[in-house]
Amino acid sequence: MENFNEPSLIHSASSEWKTKSRPKLVKKPKASSFANNISSIENEPFIFYNQEQIDLIKSYVNQRIKVLVIMRGASGSGKSTLSKKLKPANQGVLISADSYFVNPRTNTYVFDRNKLSDAHLECKIKATNAMKNLVSPVIIDNTNIKIWEFKPYIKLVS
Repeated sequence: MENFNEPSLIHSASSEWKTKSRPKLVKKPKASSFANNISSIENEPFIFYNQEQIDLIKSYVNQRIKVLVIMRGASGSGKSTLSKKLKPANQGVLISADSYFVNPRTNTYVFDRNKLSDAHLECKIKATNAMKNLVSPVIIDNTNIKIWEFKPYIKLVS
């Protein structure tokens, strides 16, 4: 069985798309109130990212290499925060099943478990369209815990 937990660079000879698995995140333990105060001041989790991988992805985008990033992790692990750091301003697309549940008029999030498969179908359609239109980077911001959840996006590359 393939190990999808390690960072990998996937590309095929017939495709220019590059994919990079989510960098490993290291959460700093909540040892002191000082660390917690810094985190709340910055309004984001106290998480360290692998800056080399972030820079590599950004350099691909700057070189106009088509990039697909598939985020993986449990809810609340920092996927959306990292996705926003990876997406350059006015470039690329950030695709998330969560956006399906946001009411555009009130800008409120209302999750409906019965519509979850519709939300993921919309993500796959958006990703397909973005890749056909050569948009880069395409960032998939979903849990993608199991291989079958992110395999359709990898198939779009090959």
